[in-house]
Amino acid sequence: MFEDPPPIEDETNAFRVTLTECVATLEMKVHHSSEETAKRIVEEYLRAWEIDVALQRNRASLRFVFDGARVVDRSKCRTDYGFS
Repeated sequence: MFEDPPPIEDETNAFRVTLTECVATLEMKVHHSSEETAKRIVEEYLRAWEIDVALQRNRASLRFVFDGARVVDRSKCRTDYGFS
């Protein structure tokens, strides 16, 4: 475990990620029809991050564990305010 690591932020075409106090939070920028399709893209990115850190440190020292998702139902979003 790292001692007081600074917050890390990154962004891809598909999502934004923030790692703060040992918790990674990802915000999807692209619509997904299910949690599983979004999770698949995120897992590839996080696994690559784990491998990169392991290669740099010559040992596996970073591991992400899925804790849950908050799904936003876009069908309930109103767009009649002149915003798109």
